[in-house]
Amino acid sequence: MTANKKRTPERRFKEFRDSEEWEEKKLGEIGNIIQGVGFPMQYQGRSSGEYPFCKVSDISAACEKNSGYLSQASNYINTKDVLLLKAKVLPKGSTIFAKIGEAVRLNRRAILEVDAIVDNNCCCIKLNSDNNCDLYLFFYMQTIDFNLYALSGTIPSINKSTIQNINIPLPSLPEQQKIADCLLSLDELIGLEKEKLEKLKEYKKGLLQNLFPKENQKVPDLRFKEFLGSGEWEEKKLGEVVFIERGGSPRPIDEFITNDKNGLNWVRIGDAPDTGNLITQTAKKIRPEGLCKTREVHPGDLILSNSMSFGKPYIMGISGCIHDGWLLIRNEKGVFDLKFLCQLLGTEQTLKQYHSLAAGSTVRNLNKELVGNSVVKFPTMLEQQALGNLFSSLDDLIAEQTEKINDLKEYKKGLMQQLFPSEDIS
Repeated sequence: MTANKKRTPERRFKEFRDSEEWEEKKLGEIGNIIQGVGFPMQYQGRSSGEYPFCKVSDISAACEKNSGYLSQASNYINTKDVLLLKAKVLPKGSTIFAKIGEAVRLNRRAILEVDAIVDNNCCCIKLNSDNNCDLYLFFYMQTIDFNLYALSGTIPSINKSTIQNINIPLPSLPEQQKIADCLLSLDELIGLEKEKLEKLKEYKKGLLQNLFPKENQKVPDLRFKEFLGSGEWEEKKLGEVVFIERGGSPRPIDEFITNDKNGLNWVRIGDAPDTGNLITQTAKKIRPEGLCKTREVHPGDLILSNSMSFGKPYIMGISGCIHDGWLLIRNEKGVFDLKFLCQLLGTEQTLKQYHSLAAGSTVRNLNKELVGNSVVKFPTMLEQQALGNLFSSLDDLIAEQTEKINDLKEYKKGLMQQLFPSEDIS
């Protein structure tokens, strides 16, 4: 495997535009690569001990935590100024990792400066000298597609020998530091925006807990002043006040998928938005002949996921059809404000009922009877509208903040493509 790269990137900081071309070295020439070590499970996860233990599941954008301590060990690695590289990965779809070789600096910004051991699914890269910037290497390694270096097998992996031969483009140390500082500043900005997002989510969570009655209560702890004397909320089983029906699928579904403009929107779990609760488009359509085997939905209907993302409600902004992974909830009697109902069905109090009613079943799926038997509490229409508008505004703020973070990530991705020479592996 060889790598052919441009000797200089598309973009350079102005003070380096007339500098010499970048050189290129093997990773093994600039750093000492140490394979992690394996230990039996009985030695892992202790609350205290001589050696902090970090395993592959601890690797994240900034490794601030570890998996506890080892009760005994024969050797250890000093983690100061070390990069971690995932050497193995579980099959795609696993709960731990689905990528190969994601790099992370263990003590980024001096968060962790202790002697530690990493497990045998990791390897460490410690620079040989101060002539290279570890943060520069950290960021450059994020641009590498380690799948291209993967060894075939049941579990794709990269070994020490492969890692040593990866080509690293190197400008002068001052230029390395400039690039690293620039990208680190972007990471810090993204981190700050993420903190704002989490605060918004926590604020909404707190309001949901206080503006809706808790278990065994019929009035909430917190109320808009104009509704303080409005009395108790009404309480009914959900099935008494809304129409509930399960979706369905024409089978085999692949025979009904169509690109025809007259096709019906086919609402899948993946069509649900990452933020907000309004479904406005679908990736696929089905032929109208399949309508008799499915459930039609229209703008203003609510749909509730009954398996994946258990109990998550969405509002339909378009007409379409839903498969049996969804439940239709239609406000036929006009009892609810739509925005309020969507928030109500997603509250912690309602989700607890779903889990309680589903307890004991082999598969934790929602069904028409279970959801219909859940008890809901609701105030007058005017108070519902006030609450629905409040939470809708909060959802808009959360969506805007999420989009801002995604834009920053895309900007960073594009900038990294310009600040590092491109790579063509053959």
